[in-house]
Amino acid sequence: MRTFLAISNVMRTDGEFSLKDIPGTSGRADVIARSVTSAFLTSHGIRADVELYVVCLGPPDPPKTIRFIGSELKHLNPDERTTASLLQKALRTDPGGSWTVSTPGIQVKRSGLEVLDNLPKPFFLLSEDGGPFRPEGGTYVLGDHRGLTEEQMASMDSAGAERISLGPVSLHTDQCIVLIHNGLDTV
Repeated sequence: MRTFLAISNVMRTDGEFSLKDIPGTSGRADVIARSVTSAFLTSHGIRADVELYVVCLGPPDPPKTIRFIGSELKHLNPDERTTASLLQKALRTDPGGSWTVSTPGIQVKRSGLEVLDNLPKPFFLLSEDGGPFRPEGGTYVLGDHRGLTEEQMASMDSAGAERISLGPVSLHTDQCIVLIHNGLDTV
C-alpha cells in the first residue's frame, strides 16, 4: 500500500466554490485536484494500492480530512474540473467523528493532523532541505502551494518524520507524487 498525506492550509472547507474558476474561488482546490489525479491515475486505470489523505484546514469550517481509497475509487477522470467536483462533494458531506462516504472510494471525517495516528510509518516529509529520497513504504507527507506552517513542521518532527527531498528544484505537490510513484515502481 502506498500512502500519501497532503495538507491544504487554504482550500475552502465548505465546498462553496465555482467549478468555472477553481483557482480563484476555492482556496486553490486545483492544487489538490491535480494531486489526486497524480496519486491514482495511470495511462489506462487507477492505482488500487494507493490511499491519499487530504487534510483541509482552510476557512470556514476546518478541520476536515478527505480520504481517497484507490481500490474503491469510482468516477475519477483526468480533468481537473471533475476531480474538483469530487472534492466539492466530499467537503459538502456532513462529516462526523467517523469516516462518511461522499462517493465510492471517497470519505470525509472531521479530523486534522491527528489522522497521522492511524497512517503507516515511517513518515517522510517532503522538504527542500531534506535528505535524498530512497523509495520505501510508509506515508509521504506533502504541503500545498504554500507549504507547511512552522507548527505543522514541528508536529511532523514530533511524529518522527524524516525530511526528504526529490532534488534541488522546488516542485508542485502533484509532481512530487509522480516522482515518488516512479521511484516506488522501479524498486
